[in-house]
Amino acid sequence: MQKIAVRVGLLAAAMMMAAPAIAQPAIGCPPSPAASSDRQTRAWDSADLVIVAQVAERRTISLPGLPDAPQVSLAPMTWLKGQGSPWQFDLGATEMTTCGPLPGFDAIAGKVGDEFVIFVKGDDPAQKTIFETVNLKAMTEPRALAALKAQQ
Repeated sequence: MQKIAVRVGLLAAAMMMAAPAIAQPAIGCPPSPAASSDRQTRAWDSADLVIVAQVAERRTISLPGLPDAPQVSLAPMTWLKGQGSPWQFDLGATEMTTCGPLPGFDAIAGKVGDEFVIFVKGDDPAQKTIFETVNLKAMTEPRALAALKAQQ
């Protein structure tokens, strides 16, 4: 009887010690769409081009695994950092993950007329060069706000 209790005790101890190694951490989903002040600051520092753009059109397209992939056309309104062309550009979901459609830019979920600050690496806003979007109403980055105020 004592041997069984020792074995059960050892098995329980082994399972408790192995549990952290067996348990897989959840795959980290991107932060919520409203970028934090720190993320906004890092985005401003990293961006070559920062623009305010308005959602001009919303639509869905069909992609493998994502039959109703959201897409928006954005019309640049003003440049806060850098210079670029005034032409519209498209931004949309490209794949489905357990976290939802990616990229998780809040501009992709915007409605026609909503305005977003778009952060771009390079000099041309496009699906592959945009790395962050922030609803204009959620913008807190001081340099972006100062640039916006100077444009008014």
